[in-house]
Amino acid sequence: MDEASAAMAPAMAQPSVAGTPSPRHAPSLQTTSFQAGEIPDEIRAKVEDGTALLRQGRFAEAADLFGDAIAAQPDWPMPYNNLAVALRGMGRLEEALLACAAALRHRPDYSEAFANLARILLAQNRYRDAALAAEQAAKLRPDHSAMHALRAMALFKDRAPAEALPVCRAALALDPAGTEVLAVQAQALDAVGRSAEALSAARRGAALEPSRRESLIVLGSLLVNRNHRDEALEVYRRAMELDPDDTVLAHLVHAIAGTTSAKAPEAYVANVFDSYADRFDDHLVKTLQYKAHEIVARTAVAALAAPLAADGGARILDIGCGTGLCGPILRPAASRLVGVDLSARMLDKARDRSLYDLLAQAELVRFMTGTDERFDAVVSADVLCYIGDLTEVFRAAAGVLNPGGLLAFTVERQEEPGYRLTPSGRYVHGLDHLRSSARGLFRARTIDNVILRTEASVPVHGYLCMFQRLAHAVH
Repeated sequence: MDEASAAMAPAMAQPSVAGTPSPRHAPSLQTTSFQAGEIPDEIRAKVEDGTALLRQGRFAEAADLFGDAIAAQPDWPMPYNNLAVALRGMGRLEEALLACAAALRHRPDYSEAFANLARILLAQNRYRDAALAAEQAAKLRPDHSAMHALRAMALFKDRAPAEALPVCRAALALDPAGTEVLAVQAQALDAVGRSAEALSAARRGAALEPSRRESLIVLGSLLVNRNHRDEALEVYRRAMELDPDDTVLAHLVHAIAGTTSAKAPEAYVANVFDSYADRFDDHLVKTLQYKAHEIVARTAVAALAAPLAADGGARILDIGCGTGLCGPILRPAASRLVGVDLSARMLDKARDRSLYDLLAQAELVRFMTGTDERFDAVVSADVLCYIGDLTEVFRAAAGVLNPGGLLAFTVERQEEPGYRLTPSGRYVHGLDHLRSSARGLFRARTIDNVILRTEASVPVHGYLCMFQRLAHAVH
């Protein structure tokens, strides 16, 4: 979600790694022809050159060559399949699906095309469909470990870890050194409560291929969840050496090491909540006894009640709207209701509620500073726990609110001054930072102590804040 809505899972969120192909397991690219003897040399050469470009990541150039081959030999399935790989590399997933379909139309038993189809569906978060496509690939190539690994990955992503485990075993029987499938197996074992075996599989994968950052991330996440923080920090730092520009890993390292950054990276927040979207509402409300959305939304609506009577409704901006949990409470009070979030999958869930006039995928400060709309209230339920320094948030909110407009939000509370990044990957805030961020822009109407949710049966304490924009705010 946007700097995230509501609380996340009790354990520290990790980057999503199941589904990341390793060089050992990339079965979607075919380099030899089914019909080599029937294809003119110049057309075959185009496909070979395109395949070489694909391996260099030069997707657009490769796609042009495959397109030329298809135009010259439209009944040859191989260029369609490899074109799909190129299109996937460019993020043109719908077109990639069509190319896969064309390959399978010309050759229904084309295992590489089924595997490629599975990877495209994984990229679209269509995990059940991906599992079915990978199952077809594995049936056609039962001796190919990569096909089983791909199916295991899709099943795990589809929240079927128990189903994924025997498929992992099948892949490892064919290739005991398969580091990609070991990463999936470790996560699946952990999901079914077999934590010792999970850690063993993760350690084995990291030892087999020490330069594979995805294996290190899986191992690090399992170590964090077991409070082996010193070892986890060492593992994450090794992963950081492989990709020093990885802002997500940098955030995890900061959180475990006890150092504080200004905010969580957008990629971290989006990844966490894209992967959390399907179970977000049930897990929050039923398992974590989440209350922040009700507290914030009802407080905002109550404060807006008097102006509503005269104007027929308020213009409300829900920043970090997530799945739209605040929507049912805010909608009756709103003449216009706008939601903003970083997570595309959370926004899909919010869209299903049909409560918002506009839903935008954007970072919240950039949205507020970039819109010409003005609002009577900005509402934020457990969003600002992913931002440490709130100065820019207050400034942007002052710019988007009408004079006298309300800013209602929750944060996780600390008694100390300032703000601090915690091992959970979220921030806690002190009263002094809230007041200093608001200075010259807002007056504090109420700041109350509240319980936001429970984690591991322990209440999470926070502040419920209501600030009112000053008439002459300088932002």
